[in-house]
Amino acid sequence: MKTSLILLLFSTAFFPLRAQRVFVATPRPVRPHLAWELHVGTQLPLQNVVGLSLRPRTRWSAFWQIGFSSTWYTGLLLQQLEKRRPDQAQSYQYLRANLQSVSGIGFGGRYHPGKWRLSLWMQTLNYAVSGTAAELVNNLAPDQAERINERVEDYRDRFPIVGDFYDETRLKPTANLTQLGLNVGRHFRAPRVDRLGVSLDFGFLATIGVKSRVRSEGEGLVGRFIAGNITPTVTERLRQRFEGLLVPNVSLSLSYRLTGPLR
Repeated sequence: MKTSLILLLFSTAFFPLRAQRVFVATPRPVRPHLAWELHVGTQLPLQNVVGLSLRPRTRWSAFWQIGFSSTWYTGLLLQQLEKRRPDQAQSYQYLRANLQSVSGIGFGGRYHPGKWRLSLWMQTLNYAVSGTAAELVNNLAPDQAERINERVEDYRDRFPIVGDFYDETRLKPTANLTQLGLNVGRHFRAPRVDRLGVSLDFGFLATIGVKSRVRSEGEGLVGRFIAGNITPTVTERLRQRFEGLLVPNVSLSLSYRLTGPLR
């Protein structure tokens, strides 16, 4: 035993024990899951929408949508504009009877403080008007109609084709609106279906740009006459009818969470 004790003391003195290294595994950070959501709804008084949103963070999301206006919505909008601008009532009454809407697109972002949300987005609205050159001039620019009609009569005697085109050929000028929107609202989850939700938002849409053009102008002499006398007047007046438009809006949408955690 004495021999063993001597050997232990000898080894401790000349070969000190090495400290044991302890390795602690650090867990990898968990990446937040991207939440994709599909929504359909209505944006009174402008259009119906269907879109997709992406929520990479609890408080932030981005969305994209396509809008489809209806005859009822378009008529309601023009009726409100007619009340605001009574001096242009004839133009708005004509537009209500002949305006056609096509799809528009929108995109934006949202901030989500709890169940509330603040939305800022941009969208386009596209409209087309169907009518003959004579109808468009007489209704969109009644103050210029007498001058233009007299010029048409001068051409009619020498070039009947110009008069026939003015009276009979239907043109299709378009107006393309760019709008900026700001909404505040709240999101409600369905009580028994966690992935379903309903959102209600209130806010304003401001028209920040309007582009208008006439797609068909004829050819040759007719084309030059229309381009010089009809197109500038019609496109300018159509642009003015929607310029500076500020619309209060109410949005109601139904959403379905496609992927990601439920919040």
